[in-house]
Amino acid sequence: MRRIIAWILILMFISFLVITCGGGKKLATEYFQNGVMISFKPSVGDTLPYKKDADILAEVSSPQGSQSSLAKTSDWRRVLVDEVKDNGEMTITVFFDKSEAGEFVNGQYIPSEDEDELVGEFLRVTLDSTGLLKDWNGLEGLGYDESGIDQGQEMANTFSAISLDYFPNKRVNVGDTWNKKTENSVNTEKGNTTRTTEKKYTVEDFVMYKGHKCAKLKVNITLTVSGEGEGEYEGDLYSSWSEGKGDGKGTTYFDFENGYLVESDLHWMLEFQITNMNQTSKEKTNYSFYQEQTANYKLQEVK
Repeated sequence: MRRIIAWILILMFISFLVITCGGGKKLATEYFQNGVMISFKPSVGDTLPYKKDADILAEVSSPQGSQSSLAKTSDWRRVLVDEVKDNGEMTITVFFDKSEAGEFVNGQYIPSEDEDELVGEFLRVTLDSTGLLKDWNGLEGLGYDESGIDQGQEMANTFSAISLDYFPNKRVNVGDTWNKKTENSVNTEKGNTTRTTEKKYTVEDFVMYKGHKCAKLKVNITLTVSGEGEGEYEGDLYSSWSEGKGDGKGTTYFDFENGYLVESDLHWMLEFQITNMNQTSKEKTNYSFYQEQTANYKLQEVK
């Protein structure tokens, strides 16, 4: 059952680059009186190293039973702010340097022997003034998956919609809120998927956090996905339909003087209902997929 569920999820191209902290001493009253400009612009030309740690619980259920897994991943990457224009449009490059992953089996952590295909790759994205993806390049080693989807394009969409923070091109103060909504549709010969992602930001405080003058932001994310596809499994052709939703919330600390993320935490839950039909026998099987993830994205040092 694990292999057929993996095939269905490939058709749905579910992939997330999520990011997920607490504390900090309040800053001087001048910041609360005048507000601050939150932007990547002060860090243009800087390359900053980050580490992301994530714990991922997943469960797949069907009439034949259920399977669950608990995995742990660590990723090291560098982020280069290439350009930030006066209107807020920006270009950022991510270099994927190292990755470690493993799964807990009977309470024991077993490291994965599989190589992460992202290691050694880079992704450069350009976002317009509203935070939407305008252009991208890189990830040349990924290619297309079994459903005909460009994995580089999908990762660029996901990174820009979920992982990369968006800030309005104006000063903000405690209590201010703003949204970023992204809609992506992908069509191939073997299927199509539509995904809507919305992030809501709220300025909670201005604090000194780990030696950085930071805006403390509350982040809420909602996601809806629907799609259909077809493919071959063990010599039989199958059709599949899926609908799902997810939500997450967390806290972000952004150094507004120097223009970079210091730390971010997110707790995320995702649930899908999947129908799979054998095209010959017309037999249908219903599956449910649930994933819960807690992640921490942290600046390692500033060079």
